[in-house]
Amino acid sequence: MAFWKRLWRLEIPNKIKLFLWRAASDILPIAVNLFTRKVIPSPLCSKCGKEGVSTMHALWQCNGNKQFWPFFRFGIG
Repeated sequence: MAFWKRLWRLEIPNKIKLFLWRAASDILPIAVNLFTRKVIPSPLCSKCGKEGVSTMHALWQCNGNKQFWPFFRFGIG
């Protein structure tokens, strides 16, 4: 509960707060979630081909996405 209060009090754009909330709630439109809802035919990661892509994989673990994170700076720590 304290995490959510802290998240909503951050002085960052609301769209970033909403993204973080969706990521923490595991409701981002990632391959596994879209496959479960029959939106896409395969749960494979489009960057690395790994099967069963989770939110953690999509945001942090996929080598195809790691190249973008150095460009972002969030004061969340």
